[in-house]
Amino acid sequence: MQYMDTWPTGNIAQAEITQGRFAIVIDILRASTTIATALAHGALCVTPCAEIADARAYKQAHPDALLGGERKAVVIEGFDLGNSPLEYTPQRVRNRRIAMSTTNGTRALRAADRAKVVCVGCFANADAVIRLAKASGLDIAIVCAGTRGRFSLEDVLCAGLFVEALAKPDTVLCDFSIAARALYRLHQDHLQDAVASTKHGRTLQQAGFAYDIPPCAACNTLDVVPVMQQDGALYAVRP
Repeated sequence: MQYMDTWPTGNIAQAEITQGRFAIVIDILRASTTIATALAHGALCVTPCAEIADARAYKQAHPDALLGGERKAVVIEGFDLGNSPLEYTPQRVRNRRIAMSTTNGTRALRAADRAKVVCVGCFANADAVIRLAKASGLDIAIVCAGTRGRFSLEDVLCAGLFVEALAKPDTVLCDFSIAARALYRLHQDHLQDAVASTKHGRTLQQAGFAYDIPPCAACNTLDVVPVMQQDGALYAVRP
């Protein structure tokens, strides 16, 4: 019997919750989409850093690394890249290490790093994540990064997609997994509009990042799954 649990915010993704599971960490706007894009475009790896100081320390140890990330949606002072997937072009990131720190997504990844498998999921790589999760045979923990510790609808919609695709007749779902699936079914035919209408979506548009909504809401445009390895970095897996 398989168990599938979903958590609405990454700040509760403690080790005991994800221990031994296949963890899918979701931050639709925008870290999970950006990380998957960077690896699909040839980055060697992406190391998620909870704090800005951690990213700067990584840069000191790896001088050739790029620094990426944001605070309050804008690029961190002194960093090479922000948190828009459109910035992470093949010309910019191919064969480069990236240290990334974001307000929500990278912190959720660090909080889930004791799961048996930790991967980054989003609409853009959904089918690839589904294939990898099915092949693992593990119980599943879906971790929504949320926004500053609060529920974010765009993350939960993507969680619902994964529940819809991965739940078998005998899978034991927690109540939040059931709710996420219901929300996804309600919005699945107009995901871009739904993502754009969220609080975080509106905030990004007001900050001048409306162009990030379409790539973050589009399904199955990428064939890679960022998977965390023992060194704490995410590497591309193509299942």
